[in-house]
Amino acid sequence: MIRRVLLTVALSAVLLAVSGQQVENYYVYPDSAAGRLTPAPDGKQPFYISHFGRYTTTYLGYRVGMDAVIKLLNAASSKGKLTETGKNTLREMKSVLHSFENRFGDATQRGLRHQRLLARRMAASFPEVFVGSAVVDAYSTIKARTVLTMGSATQELMLFNPKMRISLHSSLKDMSILDYNTKHVPEDEVPDSARQAYDAFCKPLQKSARLAALLFNDSAYVAAEVDEVLLNHEIRKAAVQQDLHYPDRKFKLSSLLTADEIKAFWLMRNAHNYVNFSNTPLNNHYRPDRQRELLQHIVAQADSCIAKRQNGATLRFGHEQSLLPLLCLLDVNGFGLAEASFDNVGIGKWWSCDITEAPANLQLVFYRANPYDRDILFKVLLNEQEAVLPLETSCWPYYRWADFRQYCKELLKQ
Repeated sequence: MIRRVLLTVALSAVLLAVSGQQVENYYVYPDSAAGRLTPAPDGKQPFYISHFGRYTTTYLGYRVGMDAVIKLLNAASSKGKLTETGKNTLREMKSVLHSFENRFGDATQRGLRHQRLLARRMAASFPEVFVGSAVVDAYSTIKARTVLTMGSATQELMLFNPKMRISLHSSLKDMSILDYNTKHVPEDEVPDSARQAYDAFCKPLQKSARLAALLFNDSAYVAAEVDEVLLNHEIRKAAVQQDLHYPDRKFKLSSLLTADEIKAFWLMRNAHNYVNFSNTPLNNHYRPDRQRELLQHIVAQADSCIAKRQNGATLRFGHEQSLLPLLCLLDVNGFGLAEASFDNVGIGKWWSCDITEAPANLQLVFYRANPYDRDILFKVLLNEQEAVLPLETSCWPYYRWADFRQYCKELLKQ
């Protein structure tokens, strides 16, 4: 069996640069071509793509956290407790937050352009899928940012071939497939023990006495009045947002942070993803289990396309909280790790931060010799890179569809 591999990522791809340099943003592969792909199996060509993609990059989703820190810094400023750096930080955080007014959670134009480029690369890499009267069914959750992401992708595909038949779907009817959060989640499915394990992991990473001393001129005031956990988290998050959307600002919040502090931010983010979305016994596996309906949809739509002997694609646009558990359910690239500890969670191990940010996507690309060929092969692309499944194959990255269907049948039984 092909050896399972975990995605690794250089620290430079997840750490904010310091000393005023620009932050690495949320994009996995901005404006780049797909990686080098293995040629099609002898005598076969692509005819169908089954896709699930996360919505594109957005502005800050919620203002609550930054509002709380601005309130904290305002209170300190009124009492003369801020250093000059602290005053500059307060001013910049107010400016950044104001720039997001009435746009919280909205898709950015830059992000929509990246989605169009992704669709263009998909068509260029697998033109046989989209030629002639290809049938493309696109589904989106009802969130505006996700609908816009779907629109950008399908608009680009229409430019590739105006004759293809595209149907767009976005309704409550499909939400149980695309977003498990539409279903009731019993409280006991996220046990206190999981939160306790996560809190224990994060505790040594949450505070920075160095950063507090940089912003405040009174250590006694910090000890008595400042929520350092909130302060550190929100400043790190604001630094990402500033450098993502406003990289040319004179005062850079990322300059406040060291590489170790930014590494800590991403380690906690990754641990959060593990305890909430993975197969870990800590959360009773409930998040991956919630993707069963999505998996059934993937199999059923593929079988339908195969039976109709047509070419085309099924495009699904949703959220990272569905994509990551789907990867875990299928054990793509080793994401099926199911341990109750964080020993194998981190950079170079179970690492989600480089594969779940916009415009993250999973593609299953199907191959056959002709419309009557019953020996269907497919391969998995995670963010346009060939990926590994825990299945036997003699021709990786290609797997037999019949083997995968059986694999899914066993998963759905559990």
